[in-house]
Amino acid sequence: MSLVERRRQHVGDQTRLTNRLCDALKQYYPQALEWFNDRGTVLFYNFLERWPTLRSVRQARTAVLERFFDAHPCRRASRISARGAD
Repeated sequence: MSLVERRRQHVGDQTRLTNRLCDALKQYYPQALEWFNDRGTVLFYNFLERWPTLRSVRQARTAVLERFFDAHPCRRASRISARGAD
Protein backbone atom coordinates (compact mmCIF):
# COMPACT_ATOMS: atom_id res chain seq x y z
CA MET A 1 0.00 0.00 0.00
CA SER A 2 1.42 3.39 -0.94
CA LEU A 3 1.85 6.27 1.48
CA VAL A 4 -0.89 8.23 -0.25
CA GLU A 5 -3.34 5.36 0.18
CA ARG A 6 -2.40 4.99 3.84
CA ARG A 7 -2.84 8.68 4.43
CA ARG A 8 -6.28 8.58 2.80
CA GLN A 9 -7.22 5.63 4.95
CA HIS A 10 -6.11 7.41 8.14
CA VAL A 11 -7.97 10.58 7.22
CA GLY A 12 -11.07 8.50 6.52
CA ASP A 13 -10.72 6.75 9.87
CA GLN A 14 -10.38 10.06 11.68
CA THR A 15 -13.43 11.45 9.90
CA ARG A 16 -15.51 8.38 10.76
CA LEU A 17 -14.49 8.49 14.43
CA THR A 18 -15.16 12.22 14.69
CA ASN A 19 -18.58 11.78 13.10
CA ARG A 20 -19.43 8.95 15.50
CA LEU A 21 -18.34 11.05 18.46
CA CYS A 22 -20.42 14.00 17.28
CA ASP A 23 -23.47 11.78 16.81
CA ALA A 24 -23.11 10.53 20.38
CA LEU A 25 -22.60 14.05 21.72
CA LYS A 26 -25.78 15.26 20.02
CA GLN A 27 -27.67 12.92 22.34
CA TYR A 28 -26.22 13.83 25.71
CA TYR A 29 -23.86 16.85 25.45
CA PRO A 30 -24.90 19.07 22.50
CA GLN A 31 -23.41 22.18 24.12
CA ALA A 32 -19.91 20.88 23.42
CA LEU A 33 -20.75 20.81 19.72
CA GLU A 34 -21.99 24.41 19.89
CA TRP A 35 -18.86 25.64 21.68
CA PHE A 36 -16.33 24.14 19.25
CA ASN A 37 -16.42 24.70 15.49
CA ASP A 38 -13.48 22.47 14.68
CA ARG A 39 -14.19 19.09 16.22
CA GLY A 40 -11.14 17.27 14.98
CA THR A 41 -8.68 19.13 17.17
CA VAL A 42 -6.65 18.22 20.21
CA LEU A 43 -8.38 21.08 22.06
CA PHE A 44 -11.81 19.54 21.48
CA TYR A 45 -10.74 16.05 22.55
CA ASN A 46 -8.86 17.32 25.60
CA PHE A 47 -11.87 19.39 26.64
CA LEU A 48 -14.16 16.37 26.42
CA GLU A 49 -11.67 14.25 28.29
CA ARG A 50 -11.41 16.84 31.08
CA TRP A 51 -15.13 17.72 31.22
CA PRO A 52 -17.14 14.82 29.78
CA THR A 53 -20.51 16.22 30.91
CA LEU A 54 -22.24 19.56 31.00
CA ARG A 55 -22.48 19.28 34.77
CA SER A 56 -18.73 18.85 35.13
CA VAL A 57 -17.92 21.94 33.06
CA ARG A 58 -20.50 24.00 34.94
CA GLN A 59 -18.89 23.00 38.23
CA ALA A 60 -15.42 23.96 37.03
CA ARG A 61 -14.03 27.20 38.36
CA THR A 62 -13.38 29.96 35.85
CA ALA A 63 -9.69 29.95 36.72
CA VAL A 64 -9.45 26.24 35.86
CA LEU A 65 -11.12 26.82 32.49
CA GLU A 66 -8.83 29.76 31.79
CA ARG A 67 -5.73 27.71 32.59
CA PHE A 68 -6.98 24.92 30.34
CA PHE A 69 -7.51 27.28 27.40
CA ASP A 70 -4.23 29.09 28.10
CA ALA A 71 -2.47 25.75 27.67
CA HIS A 72 -4.08 25.46 24.23
CA PRO A 73 -4.05 28.03 21.44
CA CYS A 74 -7.35 29.59 22.53
CA ARG A 75 -7.14 32.60 24.81
CA ARG A 76 -10.11 34.75 23.85
CA ALA A 77 -11.99 35.55 27.07
CA SER A 78 -15.37 35.73 25.34
CA ARG A 79 -15.03 32.19 24.02
CA ILE A 80 -13.80 30.86 27.34
CA SER A 81 -16.70 32.35 29.27
CA ALA A 82 -19.22 31.24 26.65
CA ARG A 83 -18.02 27.65 26.84
CA GLY A 84 -18.29 27.53 30.60
CA ALA A 85 -21.52 29.47 31.04
CA ASP A 86 -23.99 27.57 28.89
